Amino acid sequence: MRYRVCFINVAWILVYCALALAVPGIVALLQLDLTFAVFFAVSAVVTGFIAGAVLFTLRGTRQSSERGELVLTLVLAWFIVPVFAALPFLLSGTVMSFADAYFEAVSGITTTGATILTGLEDLSPSILFWRAWMQWLGGLATLVMVMSMFAYLDLGGMQVSTNLLKHGEGETMIDRIRGIIRTLWMLYTLLTLICMIFLWSAGMPFFDGICVALSTLSTGGFMPRDGTMVSYGKPMIEVVLVPFMLIGAINFSLHWSFMQGRFGVYRQEPEVRRLLVYSGAAILLLIVLLSTGLGQGEGLPVLQSIRSGVFTAISMISTTGFIFDDAAIFPLSPALLIMPLILLGGTTGSTSGGIKMLRLQVLFMHSKREFARLSHPHGVTNTSYRGRRLDDDVMTGIWSFFILLVLAICGLTVLLSATGLSLHTSVAAIVATITNTGPAVTLIDASLDGYHVISDVGKFILSLSMIAGRLEILPLFILLAPGFWRA
Repeated sequence: MRYRVCFINVAWILVYCALALAVPGIVALLQLDLTFAVFFAVSAVVTGFIAGAVLFTLRGTRQSSERGELVLTLVLAWFIVPVFAALPFLLSGTVMSFADAYFEAVSGITTTGATILTGLEDLSPSILFWRAWMQWLGGLATLVMVMSMFAYLDLGGMQVSTNLLKHGEGETMIDRIRGIIRTLWMLYTLLTLICMIFLWSAGMPFFDGICVALSTLSTGGFMPRDGTMVSYGKPMIEVVLVPFMLIGAINFSLHWSFMQGRFGVYRQEPEVRRLLVYSGAAILLLIVLLSTGLGQGEGLPVLQSIRSGVFTAISMISTTGFIFDDAAIFPLSPALLIMPLILLGGTTGSTSGGIKMLRLQVLFMHSKREFARLSHPHGVTNTSYRGRRLDDDVMTGIWSFFILLVLAICGLTVLLSATGLSLHTSVAAIVATITNTGPAVTLIDASLDGYHVISDVGKFILSLSMIAGRLEILPLFILLAPGFWRA
């Protein structure tokens, strides 16, 4: 393996990170906040200088990447970029420890939405914008990673996911990434702008509308103020956010195809149908549980139960993580429903986390086939998806993902419990972060006041959980195989 190629790839990513750091600096200048403009400028210069130094030192290296080099590049990038994204938090004194700054940066870039910050209204608007901007860029990076690299690397059965974006036969990975970025950034930007306009029309303040729109399309969950969506006092904001959270949870190549005039593309996609069915079932169940209280006191009024049920179900299954109202209103049963929802996640090719609808459907079909073989051991049965027969490599990849996800949740829960947290709180925090649905932890475990109460060691463990979830587990375990390093 040529490690020089991996470092060059990461250096180029840091170049783009430096450019991204300049944007909130401009926001600070527009706010006449010269101090924070300097903080972002220094962060951008430091990031750009280190990236440039690496590129200069390793100049002349052939940049085509093999399979192992791509995997290592992915893992290094998701761990290293947050180090530089954390600089504005540290330089500005927004947080006082590297663990806090790194946690916040990882949460933003992985579109998790878990935060250690409180008193958001008192923070500089440039910092609040940086958090939302990180999520938006992290969502775009996720789309490019899934649609270009995961299918190429045959990770977790992603090679059978629907990808309607055009790409040339025999093109290199770099060319494919560039082509997907050219296509996706325009669509991603357009949908974000539309969401902003609708949020402003619904009564959300101008700056909040920008930040919330950036967090919605990326299914991120960062809020520009303390509190929940109810604090805005505008029911139309919820009406706007629900469809856009769903859009973020659906394969973006389907959105692109729809824009090209193929209006039936959603109806033809099994993942979308399954997402809508599960969302509808979760909505109905939440409405019933919230309105009745399920023996834990008086239920909510029907209208409030409907508002909370619809918004919460879509927010959780899309792994956006926006909270409708105070977690204390949730009786035990609705809180327990949240965990399966965030584990399900959205569809492949989206910015959401979780298992994904495609994997769930294939696992169900394969399990059904194995049960049938118990009755007819000599029968010949095949597992197919969208008319395509799934070979053993695909099934192995999907089962490997599922098993490793369970192992990762168990292992990280044990590690987090060792820091002094209760087992229940540890499970809630790990599941919320590994599915990239950080704010959901308060619905699963209302006793946790926030991530800021967790120790520094615990924050690093949760950062690992967030990155593992965004990488969809497998690349990290590939690095643990001795044969990988001998390639």
